[in-house]
Amino acid sequence: MNSRESSENYLKAILILRQVREDIRCIDLARYMGYSKASVSHAVAILKKNGLLEKEGTYLKLTAQGEKLSRQVLEKHSFFTHLLIKCGVEEKLAAKEACKMEHVISNDSLNKMRNKLVTKGLFTE
Repeated sequence: MNSRESSENYLKAILILRQVREDIRCIDLARYMGYSKASVSHAVAILKKNGLLEKEGTYLKLTAQGEKLSRQVLEKHSFFTHLLIKCGVEEKLAAKEACKMEHVISNDSLNKMRNKLVTKGLFTE
């Protein structure tokens, strides 16, 4: 897994966790992702350095840039998971494969793909 993919996975996880609770700590992220607290702390430091995340006390907060990127990644993940399931792929496998696909496709390509499938009546979200 490359560093961009890893960063995107952390950002997506923070966004998902935030849907359940407002305040997210490193330990919450570690538990959710199944990583050690040390690994999460290292990743958080990188995300902070790249301007994607801030820490307010012990709580993690996405910056505007981090929020935008995390929403894009989650949107791609949801699209591909849904599309694969509609094509007959088992849900767990679809989610796993969507996690790979979300990191390699551009937003432009995703939008064109979605628009073409929706316009042709082949896909509804």
